[in-house]
Amino acid sequence: MKKLIRWTMILSLFIFTAVFAADEDMEKQKKLLGAAKIELNNMEWKIKLSPMSGTNATAYEDTLLFVNSKFSSEKLESEKFPISNYTVSLKGEDVIIWETMQTSESGGLAFWRGELEGNVMRGVLSVRTDEETSMDFSFYSIQRKELEPKPPKIEEELTPKSETAKEIKETPKQTEEEKPSTPQKKRWWQW
Repeated sequence: MKKLIRWTMILSLFIFTAVFAADEDMEKQKKLLGAAKIELNNMEWKIKLSPMSGTNATAYEDTLLFVNSKFSSEKLESEKFPISNYTVSLKGEDVIIWETMQTSESGGLAFWRGELEGNVMRGVLSVRTDEETSMDFSFYSIQRKELEPKPPKIEEELTPKSETAKEIKETPKQTEEEKPSTPQKKRWWQW
């Protein structure tokens, strides 16, 4: 009987330790995910899109905006695809994955999936204009700009959507020699 009690206590301790460790991992994931959302928000990305094989489309450049937790593509917005929400997840601790879907006024669909690792974004866009016509693109970032944070919703309602790209503060790329010696803000993967 004493052995049974001993084994029960050992098993209970093991289960308690496993649950406690799982809670710590979940808290760490929540913190990393929150930091990833902050990292992506209020950014403008210039991207180069290239058609995937089997797609009768041409390569082009576009500008993606992540403003106040909303996503827009300047090219698709001009084609009546509205601003949409986006979701963020993590692959490991170093890669931010974002996804969104946009529906145009004419019923077209655009599916975006991007991966941000460091200062480089890559991803895929799939556009379906009708049941028979689809265009698939891969993309990569060619420029990144940090946007000025927008005030609360009252001004958002007064500001036209197309003017969000006008309030930009450019963050140029720096080589190792050009980087300042003063401490920089920590990025989500450095926490």
